[in-house]
Amino acid sequence: ALTHLTEIVDNELINKNFTVLAQAAGRVGSPQLRNMGTIGGNLTQRPRCWYFRGDFHCLKKGGDMCYAEIGQNKYHAIIDGGPCYIVHPSDTAVALLALNAVILTYSKSGKKRIPISEFFTLPDKDVTVENVLADDEIITHIEIPLLPNGTSSAYLKFTERGSWDFALVSVAAVINHNNNKINSGRLAFGGVAPIPWNDDELDKKLVGLTLKTDSLMNFSKSVLANADPLEHNGYKVQLARGLTVEVLSKFS
Repeated sequence: ALTHLTEIVDNELINKNFTVLAQAAGRVGSPQLRNMGTIGGNLTQRPRCWYFRGDFHCLKKGGDMCYAEIGQNKYHAIIDGGPCYIVHPSDTAVALLALNAVILTYSKSGKKRIPISEFFTLPDKDVTVENVLADDEIITHIEIPLLPNGTSSAYLKFTERGSWDFALVSVAAVINHNNNKINSGRLAFGGVAPIPWNDDELDKKLVGLTLKTDSLMNFSKSVLANADPLEHNGYKVQLARGLTVEVLSKFS
């Protein structure tokens, strides 16, 4: 968990076998932040929300309302949002979700192995926290299962500024393919929900998909099909679909 992000970016083994993670780590902040920031810290960031970070007694800080729901919500959640419309800011969490990583923790109760799909917490479960860590619990390691032969991965992130910015939308793809056809795959999205987001039903639709533009464009219509945008962030749906086509095109 104390591995610096720069070490991940520069690691030959990770670049070869888990490209998506190296690429995601490389998009975090600035070089100085990557030199100092750790993978454990990146996974457990507090959310990006100017109401939560600012001088507002919002729902997450013990208040009685989420100001983003009716306020300036350009950067907020479009799926699984209520009652709090934060988005999780971690790039590496999106990549690790696509990789089906396991989070290893330690506390006075002992050691745990937590699938990353069960690590993050939606606001409707507990609005005060973002993950399942107990007060005395720390992340010690992260395990990534080896990928089968014929698997490729990639990460794309769209930001408002050219660098050193949080994702408006990001997508991580881990795809097993041959002869320009997908055998199986897993997609994860950032910037769209209070947690790094994955849809098992969407992943099932990847099976048998040909890596041709028309097929990918048709598939992308299923991305975020259940989104419920707020007043100012509906653009994220089309952005996520466009990024999905772009990232899957990399494997053709």
